[in-house]
Amino acid sequence: MQEKITIQKRTVNDNNGDITSSWENFAAVHAYANGLSGNELIEARKVNQENSIKFTVRYSKKLSKLNPQDYRIIWRGEVF
Repeated sequence: MQEKITIQKRTVNDNNGDITSSWENFAAVHAYANGLSGNELIEARKVNQENSIKFTVRYSKKLSKLNPQDYRIIWRGEVF
């Protein structure tokens, strides 16, 4: 697990009816980044035209209940 990733949490702000969201750093952890290869990559690109990467991190209670709607990963300057 040599790749360092930052997990960010979405914060929703309500300023007198003007709802905005911002991202705050939640955790910085080491991970293993595994990209899809071969047929998996070809099929993934046909469906959504996005890069697909699987991140593996060590178990942590803090990270165990994350959901993709409220969290995102920053890796090598890109958002996942």
